[in-house]
Amino acid sequence: MRISLAEMWFQMSIMHFHTIPAAATFAGRLPCGLHPWIQLAVLLLSACTQLATADETPADAASDATVITRAVSAAADSVVRIRVIGGRQTVDGQAVQSLVTTGLTLTATGEILTSSFATAGQPDAILVEDAEGNRQNAELIAVDNIRRLSLLKATAGVWSPVQQTSSAPPQIGQYALALGRFYPARTPSISLGIISALNRVHGLAIQTDAKVSPINYGGPLVSLNGDVLGILVPISPGGGGAPSTGVEWYDSGIGFAIPLTDAMRVADRLRAGIDLSPGRAGFNLRATSPFSSEVFIEKVLPGSPAEESGLQKNDRLLQIGGTTVTRTATVTSVLAATWAGDTIEVVIDRDGSSLTLQLTPVAALAPPVAAWVGLLPCSPALANQAPDTEEQEHAAPEKVAVPVFVLPGSAAAKAALPESIEISAFNEESVSTFGEIAMLMQAMTPDTEVTVQWRIPGAAEWETSTLRTEQRTESIPPLLPQFIERLQQRISSALPRQAADNPPPASGEVQRQELFNDQTGSGTLLSPPLAEAFPCGLLLLLSSHELTEEQILQRWGTLLRSHALKLLVLRNPEQSALTSDDLPMVDRGLRSAISSSSIDLRRIVAVADGPQLPLAWQLSNSRRTGVRGMAVTSGTLNPSLLRNAASLPALSILQGAVSGSAEDLALAEETLKLLRENGARLTLSGDDQDLLQAISDWTITLQSL
Repeated sequence: MRISLAEMWFQMSIMHFHTIPAAATFAGRLPCGLHPWIQLAVLLLSACTQLATADETPADAASDATVITRAVSAAADSVVRIRVIGGRQTVDGQAVQSLVTTGLTLTATGEILTSSFATAGQPDAILVEDAEGNRQNAELIAVDNIRRLSLLKATAGVWSPVQQTSSAPPQIGQYALALGRFYPARTPSISLGIISALNRVHGLAIQTDAKVSPINYGGPLVSLNGDVLGILVPISPGGGGAPSTGVEWYDSGIGFAIPLTDAMRVADRLRAGIDLSPGRAGFNLRATSPFSSEVFIEKVLPGSPAEESGLQKNDRLLQIGGTTVTRTATVTSVLAATWAGDTIEVVIDRDGSSLTLQLTPVAALAPPVAAWVGLLPCSPALANQAPDTEEQEHAAPEKVAVPVFVLPGSAAAKAALPESIEISAFNEESVSTFGEIAMLMQAMTPDTEVTVQWRIPGAAEWETSTLRTEQRTESIPPLLPQFIERLQQRISSALPRQAADNPPPASGEVQRQELFNDQTGSGTLLSPPLAEAFPCGLLLLLSSHELTEEQILQRWGTLLRSHALKLLVLRNPEQSALTSDDLPMVDRGLRSAISSSSIDLRRIVAVADGPQLPLAWQLSNSRRTGVRGMAVTSGTLNPSLLRNAASLPALSILQGAVSGSAEDLALAEETLKLLRENGARLTLSGDDQDLLQAISDWTITLQSL
């Protein structure tokens, strides 16, 4: 019978560990217990391996086809089965009471390294099977939250530490085996692949296309001579050590392992019983392009390690941690691999002079406390209106003015600024856009004085006022009826400016625009009449699958016009509650709404209740979607989502009133505590507030400075 090389490879590929419950017999029966095609494939693999990696392959591999079984046997005794019980364990987003994963024995006294995926939920108990198959209790010593490794110590048992016969570094293209112990079998389960890249994920990891999943997280990546190359972990460039980091690569053909030499150094640090956390430096970068070698400090956070080290705005980075800075990614990679508390050297150029500074990142930066003055941008459409009279059209050009609203009760209002003004200078800096005022505000802290040069629109004289910045409170600033009325006057004043050949519709009803309706789902945009004359905020309704459009409009209709809002209603093909699986469809709806309609990009908000909060969280934490905040109508975010989140200071959240059991209230309190500690812009609606009105008011204040 003639078979092709592709057919042989396909037959061999079924050796993935998910399909080998009979792995216990695999080691001893490979030559006679498998299909002849698989035997032939193993022979072919052995011959190829002799040519490609002669130093690793036994001399008689081609004749007896035992190369894989020998490699597995060399490492098998040090690969242990771990069962984690209780705690807040999750797999694929679902809570589980226990889970099984893998570890690697380091010492005869029962020290075991595994992936922190197994211990992220603070388990109630950890059981490990020793070399004789007996279950032993183990305690969690410490965790490395960068490399996603945990050190365990068994209380008893017989243990076989990992043994190495070669210290040769891994090579791209060499074959490797991913081992795991899901079943209580004598032989580990096996997945065969190659090493596809080195120094991945900020230089931390080996990349392999061997199949990697929660089953063999913590297990070894083994060469064909049985040496352990690394420990398999879920890891991802942008994860920052969060519990769910890297799990998205599950069985994708992209797996990662921490090199064994690095893992051993981690174990030495973890023996002290102190968790290792990613270091936070507290500065932002500016580069002329992503690949520019000229990388500058854009901003240094007050009180941060960067400020304490002496770094300043406009310093050019030359070296960091002994690595020459060739682009912004260099700095990111070095810091991403640096533990909090470790000191690294930074070489900078400042005004032509080279300086060497010592930077010691910390585990957590003090959340930035943004200053607030209560200035709200007018629509760009209003800021660029044509002159009303011929005299104005031919008058001498004036200084550029930025039209703004002054929010009631704000610092600007307390300084007696009128509700509607134009600003030409902020803190003695000339400004021509609202964005320039925002940039100047970034350097402000609460309880500092700023000067504003302003005038009432149309007035000839300019005035200068001094106001004192405040810290934004967690309550929604009350929008007085006259303020809303003033906003409506502004909107109405824009309507006659529409082109004569594009008159506004006469109907006062909400306008409906179908964005798409196909096999992926449907998206509908509901807009107030005449909305294109004034850029509107956008509310993405994630929890409206049980409501008809008529019911949605009964709830929101009057608020669309009064607060210049649009509603994006999305439905999946099943007409069921939206989940994270619907993220591509939601992203499509957002892009369609923004590209086809006049949207104020500073007022895009996801509105969700408990079941849809994980989806709202994903949207709010992705720069690509453009969602600027989330309004929680019921329930609260799960605290596990907030731990180690790096983007909280940029996140705005409106939390509706919380009710329920004592457990629900305790969970909500923990969530609010984490949001406050991490600097999120948290706003609470009162128990007696109309929630939809509160959300609408909040979307207006969301963009205020």
